[in-house]
Amino acid sequence: MFNKKPSVIFDGNYIKLAINNSPENTIRILISKKDVKKAVLRNRIKRIILANIKSIKGEKKQFLFKIKPEINNVSKKELSLVLRKEISQILDNFKNYETNL
Repeated sequence: MFNKKPSVIFDGNYIKLAINNSPENTIRILISKKDVKKAVLRNRIKRIILANIKSIKGEKKQFLFKIKPEINNVSKKELSLVLRKEISQILDNFKNYETNL
């Protein structure tokens, strides 16, 4: 995944985001079968994440989104809302980190 240890890690309730500097933009989403059993749910989570990260698509970094097993405790109806909220919070933390450098 990463050539070296990630330079920045943002940790949320359901998502962990690791970021590395890179000459190109790479976005990866890691959802283990062990953590989320159903393929339908894994694919839905990937689609929700990709739809909500448009603000970082121009960055020259590697992004790795790791889904935590706690996501199984969220109902299907709340999944989209919870993930959108978590992603926006993590991306805000990332932008604040970038401006403080």
